[in-house]
Amino acid sequence: MKATRTFHAAALAAVLSVTGVGAAAPALSTPAPVAPAGAALAGVASQASTMPALHPMSAVAAVGGPLVMATSSKVTIKTTTTALRKGESFRVVAQARNGSGKAIAKGTVKLQFKKTGGKWKTAVWGKTSNSGKYSLSWRPSTAGHVRVAVKPAGSSKYIVSSAKKVTISSASRNLTQRVKILKNNIGSKKSGVVSLSAAQRKAVKVSGVKSVAYQRFGSAMIVRTSTSAKSTAFVVRGKIYKKYWAAGGPKGRYGVPVMDAQCGLIESGCVQRFSKGTIYSSSYKSTATGVTATGRVGEVAAVATSQVGFRQKWTKTSQVQSTKFNKWAGYSSHWCGHFVAWSAAASGNASVVPTRKNFDTQLAYLRKTMKTGKTPKVGAIAIMDTLNANRATHMGLVTEVKGGKMTVVEGNVIGNLPAKTRGVLKRVRTSGDILYYIYPKY
Repeated sequence: MKATRTFHAAALAAVLSVTGVGAAAPALSTPAPVAPAGAALAGVASQASTMPALHPMSAVAAVGGPLVMATSSKVTIKTTTTALRKGESFRVVAQARNGSGKAIAKGTVKLQFKKTGGKWKTAVWGKTSNSGKYSLSWRPSTAGHVRVAVKPAGSSKYIVSSAKKVTISSASRNLTQRVKILKNNIGSKKSGVVSLSAAQRKAVKVSGVKSVAYQRFGSAMIVRTSTSAKSTAFVVRGKIYKKYWAAGGPKGRYGVPVMDAQCGLIESGCVQRFSKGTIYSSSYKSTATGVTATGRVGEVAAVATSQVGFRQKWTKTSQVQSTKFNKWAGYSSHWCGHFVAWSAAASGNASVVPTRKNFDTQLAYLRKTMKTGKTPKVGAIAIMDTLNANRATHMGLVTEVKGGKMTVVEGNVIGNLPAKTRGVLKRVRTSGDILYYIYPKY
């Protein structure tokens, strides 16, 4: 519907009060009711088949364009509770419709977050489904407000939802509370509450742990970990859940979750930290990938490892390539460095390893801004001379150090691949293969 440009003064004031365009942000205490929205994901890997109880919010606004009447296009959002504990995620579902009430299909989506006292920033990009819906489980790192903006295909203007307040507390959360919050978003109950033995609790490698219990559901499991300080109850979903449970769940190689997964990453990625490792999933593979590294190092290592097996032929020469890593970086040069930087960005840690135009300029920047050394460490960037050029010509990410050998995930390599093909391979290197290491600031 074409936005009306002439307004009665009272009508203009009313629209301004709802949209927040040219005025203070709208009040959040009285959301407008909306019809229930479904749970289909658009552009983000779905980790649930049913929706929890949601709190509706709606608004009409045009970003960067003329104001629109209340009968024009609008985006409504509903969320699970946004009164979070540290490390928890919430689920948001948006519905975009035009002035005739028709769904806005394949619209560009921006999930935006504003820290308390800060400015709106886009956290996640996506697309609406054919039914005009968009949904995502997302974990904020701080308190603030969240909203969803949708740009219809062929339009230059975004339609913006009302904002929803997000609070984060360090208080305890028990298993019963989290199950109640997520009961409509985790499937039917598959088990009772299972507690770990003293020996099993010790093996999860959590300082001061007193008890661990979990409960399984159709599409997720919730793990409660209690220490002398507090209790947490984190959810494990989708492909990550399948990988985690196959590895023994809380009793297995990854230990217990230390936060919910962060989703909405490159290639619809989700990454989740555990006490003894990290698991990553994306649309690139049907199964999740796990590593035993933890923290931000584990996130980057898990993403890099997930790409092992990627291969692509070059269309012109080896000097001009168009892999997804090249396209992401914006350069057609040799892509071993682009791959390492992409792995950081796809894990939600883009600042850890920046990319540059080509290998030489990237290497120079990394050497200038980061420490170097001869000691192998998981998460370090291994610098090599693979062309016998008596200088650095290649780089990869160290994902494991064991017995004097380093497992390095490397992009833009040949290996046993077909002619004119480069890929991502995992190689075991010795100290003689590596000139030195660069240590990113994790």
